[in-house]
Amino acid sequence: MVLAYFRALDELTSSAGALAQNRIKAGMNGTFQLLQTGPMFCDQPYTLQATLVEKGWGKRSAFRTVEFGVTSAEGRRVAIARQKVRWLAQRAATGSSPRAQ
Repeated sequence: MVLAYFRALDELTSSAGALAQNRIKAGMNGTFQLLQTGPMFCDQPYTLQATLVEKGWGKRSAFRTVEFGVTSAEGRRVAIARQKVRWLAQRAATGSSPRAQ
């Protein structure tokens, strides 16, 4: 799992560098942080729980942060991850969106 994450991260970093050199601006970006506090074994069950911990608006973008927890069958937390995603968006006029209420 962790090796696949780092391979994907390496591919994203490489393509992000190529985009920056070509002066193409991304419409979305994100951050992924992972803290693994113990070993994870292939043949054991784990529970994945996700919680929305932050959402809002910046100057030109919307964002959200989700925290993931991976817990073993014995109840021991073996990993915690946070993923923040930010994308370019325009706010709807006040009162015209269900989010504004």
